[in-house]
Amino acid sequence: MLCMNNQTSCGYADVVVHRLLAAAIGIAPLPNAVRDKDALHDCAGNLNTRHRNAQMAGRASVELHTLIFFKDNSVVADARVVKVKQNGLVVFVPKYGIEGPVYLTPKDTANNANATQQFVLDEEKQTVVSTDGSIRFAVFDKCAVRITVEEGASHRRSLLLALVPRSELPAGDQLG
Repeated sequence: MLCMNNQTSCGYADVVVHRLLAAAIGIAPLPNAVRDKDALHDCAGNLNTRHRNAQMAGRASVELHTLIFFKDNSVVADARVVKVKQNGLVVFVPKYGIEGPVYLTPKDTANNANATQQFVLDEEKQTVVSTDGSIRFAVFDKCAVRITVEEGASHRRSLLLALVPRSELPAGDQLG
């Protein structure tokens, strides 16, 4: 329930918490409005629900506007590996503030026994290496990704990140 920012939705939560803290340290008496435990519990539940809904609405808005930006605009951008997995990577694209999965094996064959044998994950070293040793990725490695929008079977659009050779990057976009 405690919000330490200036968002309007957190204003009332801050007021309630500050009144409780003031009463706890003896600065002010406990207001009658916060003496009823059930009412305070219901108020906290309502505030938490509103806060969660506001967060989800904000995230949905960011996702929508990101999809609109990349809808007809395939872009190659520099990225950093932030996590390695058996069948791919999670990368962060600083230029656009996007983080997402990049599959090393096709998604439809990700659970196929042959596909999982193509790459070996070393969790201790945080690396994923192809079985022939020709491809290796570790956390914080630089890579280049193509960002596109794909339409799924249910007509839901999603962002698709795919590895491309770093030579496809525009000269000014390479990370230092």
